[in-house]
Amino acid sequence: MANEPGVARFVTNNNSTLMIHDCDMSILYSGQDKDKLKAIARTEPVNVKVHSGVVTVPPLFLFITSNQHLMTHSFEPGTKFIKNVYESNIDAQQHHQKRGEGGRKRKRIYVDPDDLKAVRARYLEMFIRKRPTLPSECLPEKDSFSRENAIQGIYSRIIAILVKYETRKEYKSPYLFLYGIAGLCKNIILMNPEYHSNIKTFIYDLFEKLELDQEEINQLIQLLLCKNDDDM
Repeated sequence: MANEPGVARFVTNNNSTLMIHDCDMSILYSGQDKDKLKAIARTEPVNVKVHSGVVTVPPLFLFITSNQHLMTHSFEPGTKFIKNVYESNIDAQQHHQKRGEGGRKRKRIYVDPDDLKAVRARYLEMFIRKRPTLPSECLPEKDSFSRENAIQGIYSRIIAILVKYETRKEYKSPYLFLYGIAGLCKNIILMNPEYHSNIKTFIYDLFEKLELDQEEINQLIQLLLCKNDDDM
């Protein structure tokens, strides 16, 4: 999506993801599109203008990149990095200073604490301190980098995170581990069949470790047993 004003910026046609790259985070809580982005983050249908009228944007994934961050991020001490806590760039208690080109003051925007809290609750944020090392064998040698390549690359990382935390209480929200487990179940077909049995055993153990209720278990098992290509 382009940051410039105009019509059809929210129209993604058959794509499932709306990407906003290298943006100012203020667009999420004070920009002209904040209400639309909130609604999309809640997976609600949104009406937007196009050149010939109005269309309804279906539920979409939002993928946003920025040099700023909404949340405070903490890392375990003992790493080679001197700094282990990175405070959010956004201060809800004061006026947020926006600057125009060349560093000139443009306008002051008050960030309401409740609005900022609501925005933070709608996003999962990853803070990257350095570029990760990616083994050459993880990159495709021909054609383009596909969604399947991305899934295969992060699959073991998701397992490592789910191993690290022992109890349900260690997660700020149950969605943080439910999204991960659902991804393992839904995309197991993309992994080497030799490891399917071990992955399923690991997933079943998570049901007990994280104290999932029967409804959650049923939904995850349905994903795990589904082999349709449309669900890949």
